Amino acid sequence: MKLAKKTLLAIAAGTSIDQLGLDKPEANALGTVLAGADAAELQTDATELRAAVEARVAAAVQPVQTQLEAASANLLAANGELQTLRAGSAGLVAQREAAQKLADAAQAVVRNACAVMAVALGGADTAKELSGEALLAEHARLEPEFQKKFPAGGVSGTSATGKEGTVKPDAQLARFAALANSAPK
Repeated sequence: MKLAKKTLLAIAAGTSIDQLGLDKPEANALGTVLAGADAAELQTDATELRAAVEARVAAAVQPVQTQLEAASANLLAANGELQTLRAGSAGLVAQREAAQKLADAAQAVVRNACAVMAVALGGADTAKELSGEALLAEHARLEPEFQKKFPAGGVSGTSATGKEGTVKPDAQLARFAALANSAPK
């Protein structure tokens, strides 16, 4: 026996097999009470239909399950890479902080050198407000003039009157010490 047309239409419309009551062989969708061989045949048809639907659902779910497993594996791999990158970035942050401390210390040395050179050349210390490239440019501007006026970094052998050799060495040391002490720290 075949299923009633109303039952087949209900199945085609997406009605669940459990809602059709096909597991009760005594009635089909038309409400006809079946007995004996007809009931057994209806039960067999319902079982076959259920098995066919379950097979189709399993076939439809399998590709999605495979995609889900692949996505999970990709997510796990990406998480591992993220942890590696985080560990690497922590090391880079520490290196950057150490480099920044070194750069700050070097900037202080250059600023102090600019102050000493500016005062020694008779100018004002303008380097205390400078930083970065502006500070390096000021140092590059002052250094050639300082080297020219004070060869090999020594104190000039000229006096305030401009006569060479008139300044005593002890006076030169005192002037240089005063000059060095006048630089900002």
